[in-house]
Amino acid sequence: MSKFDFDIMNKLTIKNTHGDYCNLQLIYNNKKDITVIDFEAAKRMPIIWDIMRSYCYMDKDAKDGNINIENLKEYVREVNKYVQLNQYDLKYAADIFLIQLTGSVYGYREYNKDYNQKNLLRFALFRTKICKDLYKNSNKISKELLKILEEK
Repeated sequence: MSKFDFDIMNKLTIKNTHGDYCNLQLIYNNKKDITVIDFEAAKRMPIIWDIMRSYCYMDKDAKDGNINIENLKEYVREVNKYVQLNQYDLKYAADIFLIQLTGSVYGYREYNKDYNQKNLLRFALFRTKICKDLYKNSNKISKELLKILEEK
């Protein structure tokens, strides 16, 4: 991580997002119309960050803080049908997500203000476990995600 080239940021796929989409924000009006509801301001950011984040919250196998690389690949393949990802997105997915997560103290800060906030403490611990897994397996995740481009 200490050798991360931040110039790579200019090569990532940037899209409009708000950075915390999840399935709890979807309203199904019928089988064809889906509405996303959220109160966060939209912004332009590397879309791979949002993809990694949403994967970690949606995959039941990741609930213990360990990324299932095969499930992640399947998730990214599906997203790639709708959002064209490039080699930089896939190569640096774990690093980009790790950089974002390590800068956030959300959960810990709130728990320290109110010790009854056990769910926020659990959430913070979950994110810490994700950070450990990303740090440990960043290169492996990168290699496996890059294989998606070879499948085309």
